[in-house]
Amino acid sequence: MREMLLEIEIFRNWAKTVNKSFAEWETEFLHWERIYHFVNELLDPVKKWNATF
Repeated sequence: MREMLLEIEIFRNWAKTVNKSFAEWETEFLHWERIYHFVNELLDPVKKWNATF
């Protein structure tokens, strides 16, 4: 969880510096895979639990 919060903080800091004058500006962030990794890790127990039903 700590690592995920760190990655979110990195995204927030990056977002402060970005030109937001166009839609979907966040797609310019180059490290979504890190956030996806930690979100999937967080959700993994839920996925396993759902798979048993």
